[in-house]
Amino acid sequence: RLTLVNAGHPRPYVCFSQTGGCEEIQAEAGFPLGVVEGADYSTQCRELGPGPCTLFFYTDGVIEAMNQQGEQFTSGRMIEVLQSGEDPHPATLIKRMRSGVEAFCQGAPQSDDITMLAVQLP
Repeated sequence: RLTLVNAGHPRPYVCFSQTGGCEEIQAEAGFPLGVVEGADYSTQCRELGPGPCTLFFYTDGVIEAMNQQGEQFTSGRMIEVLQSGEDPHPATLIKRMRSGVEAFCQGAPQSDDITMLAVQLP
């Protein structure tokens, strides 16, 4: 079971080892921390199911990374990369995503932070 509070970041994904599929975790995004004094944040819970899975968290710099033509990487491309390999181990997943973003950007300058976190659950 996952209990989650979202303070303004894009919704995370869960990648399942047994099926190779990934799903966006429906988490209502609140204000970014520190922007609104006294802001309330809702807690959401989700059952993850049996078997190992990997949680993938990221900042908007991943999906908004741009190539030389000014096109964004997008969540669609991110999902393709998440589902492109059989091994959802956190280190492998991060490496695969970083390579996918770099290949897409074709050396264009980075315009935002690109932060990713992957956590494997038994």
